[in-house]
Amino acid sequence: MKDVLISVLSKQSQPDGSDEDSIELVTEGKYHYDGEKTVISYMESEITGFGGCTTTFSVYPDRIVMNREGNGSSDMIFDNGKRHQYYYETPVGSLLLGVVTLSSKAELDSSGGNVEVHYMLDLDNKVFSRNSFVINVK
Repeated sequence: MKDVLISVLSKQSQPDGSDEDSIELVTEGKYHYDGEKTVISYMESEITGFGGCTTTFSVYPDRIVMNREGNGSSDMIFDNGKRHQYYYETPVGSLLLGVVTLSSKAELDSSGGNVEVHYMLDLDNKVFSRNSFVINVK
């Protein structure tokens, strides 16, 4: 894995698109590209609410998997048009959430690139937020 500069721009809004909030993290991280699976890994910051966690994105041709370890551990699968359930660990407990991936794309090569994902989160099948993130690796 090589050292890289990673920018993560995350957005969250109400299901109707109102009240959008965004946060951007720029940090050093690790990157590995082999043409079949790409791995992007970095330490979270207190500004994201996940300080002390390591976040890893594994990018495959047909899906993107996020794994977060530490305080607030979680796994998420982003698979276009599909809904996956997962336990989301927080400092005060865990929740069973659903994630529906609206769209995702990755344009990556040996020198870096971009990953973009748009998705909705639900609790008990009721959508409570519309989300997106864009990762840039240099």
